[in-house]
Amino acid sequence: MRETKSKQIGSFTYKVRQLADPAGSKLLNRLTRILTAVLGAGLKGLPENAGGIGLADLTTQAIGDAIIALSANVADDDMQFICATLGSETQFCAAEGGTWFPLTSDNAHWSGRYLQKYQWLVFALEVNYADFLGGNETISRVSAMLQSAQKSRSPNSSPTSGGPSASSPAASTM
Repeated sequence: MRETKSKQIGSFTYKVRQLADPAGSKLLNRLTRILTAVLGAGLKGLPENAGGIGLADLTTQAIGDAIIALSANVADDDMQFICATLGSETQFCAAEGGTWFPLTSDNAHWSGRYLQKYQWLVFALEVNYADFLGGNETISRVSAMLQSAQKSRSPNSSPTSGGPSASSPAASTM
């Protein structure tokens, strides 16, 4: 049975349902190709024979190399595929409650909410692949690193509030 989890991010609550197979496996294969290069770049910054090093022990250089490799290895098509695949099993509503809408129904939903988009993306990956990627704790640490990097690059990272536009589609349920 596919699990569904909810999380408030910014001014919205997101409900993510696990992908069915083979869509989940197809996305995992694509993520693996991307993450292999990223992890390889990050591991180059570690001392040799550094067995037992955890994510918290990574050097700034290793983290920087991994972030650079991530941006170099995630093509726009990859990001669109990842977001579209995970978005196909996501609904959102205003955080205070209300009508649920499929994420795919609002092409402008992420406009001005790019930090929240990455937070949703990490959450959707947790829902689908926590067991494969080392559990929620590992994913949360990686998420914190990415959010920190994103905030340092963004001149204005304050969340944009507001609900679905008046032209939002009729509600649907999962």
